[in-house]
Amino acid sequence: RVPYHDLPALDKYMLYRLSRVSGEITDAFDSYSFSRFYAIMQKLTVTELSNFYLDIAKDRLYIDGLGGPRRRTCQTVLHAVLELLLRGIAPVLPHMAEDAFLAMPYKVDREGQK
Repeated sequence: RVPYHDLPALDKYMLYRLSRVSGEITDAFDSYSFSRFYAIMQKLTVTELSNFYLDIAKDRLYIDGLGGPRRRTCQTVLHAVLELLLRGIAPVLPHMAEDAFLAMPYKVDREGQK
């Protein structure tokens, strides 16, 4: 992982959005508002990730070398995205979330630390 202070502004913004979305997901589950949970997840994956972040970041992933610093900063964000998405879907799709967690290339403990 790349330290937060070394990330470009775009990556810092995405991590900020992820922290906000995490709280929104928790609030939706706490109030049993599953339609709101679905809307939050859809907005995150379609609008914020696919249409915005990944559209900009894909060049860093495809063009930069495997250990390149710009690629590593993007991978740091994608690491956080993956864990947020899996933790978000776990209450409604537990088997899928577990399969994905088990297939991750690194071990994650219950608190989400490598």
